[in-house]
Amino acid sequence: MFSLGVMILLIHVSFAAVIVGLYEGKKGDYRQGRARQPESVRSFKAFYIYLHIATPIIVVMSCLGYDRLALYSHPAVMMIGTTISALGVAIFVGAKMRIGEEFAPCNDAYLPRDVIRDGVYKHVRHPIYAAFILFFLGIAITTANPITLLNWLVLGAYYVRSARFEEKALLEKFPVYEKYSKSTGRFIPRIVQSKND
Repeated sequence: MFSLGVMILLIHVSFAAVIVGLYEGKKGDYRQGRARQPESVRSFKAFYIYLHIATPIIVVMSCLGYDRLALYSHPAVMMIGTTISALGVAIFVGAKMRIGEEFAPCNDAYLPRDVIRDGVYKHVRHPIYAAFILFFLGIAITTANPITLLNWLVLGAYYVRSARFEEKALLEKFPVYEKYSKSTGRFIPRIVQSKND
């Protein structure tokens, strides 16, 4: 019989497999026929590699009960964190399926051919960033490890900065982006619409 920790570990492994499969499994060259974004967060690539090494180790240690840095260990809190991670995975899958070949990693940003304004993008301008923020928040809650909390904060800062660069470039290339940005939230759906809409 599996313990709760092993079950949560297996769930997070499956989440990671879905994300990596969609994130890395792009067909063709996403750069082809697209203009490079003038500014992007190139240093993100090193942090991204670090996350791929540190996070699985911490998740395994936490779920199997070997994490000495964990601030707490409670099954209900672990399940809440896992649920938040699941929400992040679901948002990522929906966004990635909609954006398709227009996807480009934030550290090697290329402008899309058009502004996508339907699907999950109807509500949020950067759903893939929001998905990863939720996913790693869930991991931070599940593991209760200060390192994963710090990783989540740094990841959030990278995504805020990257979103600002992207939005500046999109405003210059697509005049319609200004109206779109007033009707949608950056990472969280906008509840109250702008008076100009």
